[in-house]
Amino acid sequence: MGYSPLLSFPPSPSSYPHNLAHFAPTAVLKQTDMVKLSKTMDAFEEQFGEVDNVTTLMSQAVAEATANSTPVDSVEALMKQVAEENGLEVAAQLEGAGAVPTGMVQEKAPAQVEADADKADELQARLAKLRTAA
Repeated sequence: MGYSPLLSFPPSPSSYPHNLAHFAPTAVLKQTDMVKLSKTMDAFEEQFGEVDNVTTLMSQAVAEATANSTPVDSVEALMKQVAEENGLEVAAQLEGAGAVPTGMVQEKAPAQVEADADKADELQARLAKLRTAA
């Protein structure tokens, strides 16, 4: 089987590049002007912020223009058409549902309301004692 450079490493370390120090991170950092890099990054952040602001403004403007240019009648007609096509009768179902029975909502008895108020007063008194003790 022949030697394939894509599938294996070179047969001996002697064929590796001898100047690997050139690729070391310290050499790259020595060649990089950190002040210039910092200024470039600051400019990028500033431009990115401006682009973000413009994008937000344009999105809002398009949303408002779309909302204001669409007539309410045509939206309602489209909703009705879609509902009819899909056999939806939401209005009839809502009307047929009726009101919520009053038995589902339970009110507290006056004695229970008074007991809850007494318990709250007791807790307030305990809290006041703790605050004065501290």
